[in-house]
Amino acid sequence: PRPRPPPPRRADYIYTDPQSLGRLNEALKGSGVSVHPIGGDPLQCALVSAHRHLLEADVAYGHPDGRWAACDLDSFKEGRSPNDSDMRLFYYGSMHGDASPNGILPIHRYMMLDPTHPLGKMQLAPPRPDGSSCAEIAESLRSVLKMDFVAVNMAHSTRREPMPAEEFRKCVDAAWRWLDGRSLLDSE
Repeated sequence: PRPRPPPPRRADYIYTDPQSLGRLNEALKGSGVSVHPIGGDPLQCALVSAHRHLLEADVAYGHPDGRWAACDLDSFKEGRSPNDSDMRLFYYGSMHGDASPNGILPIHRYMMLDPTHPLGKMQLAPPRPDGSSCAEIAESLRSVLKMDFVAVNMAHSTRREPMPAEEFRKCVDAAWRWLDGRSLLDSE
């Protein structure tokens, strides 16, 4: 008989559990790295801060200037780079024009926050029917945007360089300010 593989190991930390997150950030203390989950988000996104850079996935999608945020403007508009092809298809299929209520956040993110929509219902942490998930996401994003960081490395990026912090803040504010009807930036 074949030897049995060892049992699957449990994760050392679960960032969606506040106590485990506290232990994780304590373990990272002094390394210049910290983890910041977006509370209330059914997609359970988290941003990682590392040496004044944020590592991001599925928070910033569109750009206020009318393009996919993770692409360089010239490349996106002109379609010069084959690397941007998938992003252009995603943008024009799920964000541009009537595909999205604000043209900056893809339609599936709205569906995930609708407790009556099948996509919302099938999340590991479905949105709360009272709408409080939206308020919690807004407050989490405000906390992240107040952090001291200089640039953002985006998981789906085809940019040549990381996105500058102020540009990221504007993208996130434009995409998510509808959550509670207020800007996510302190100055507004």
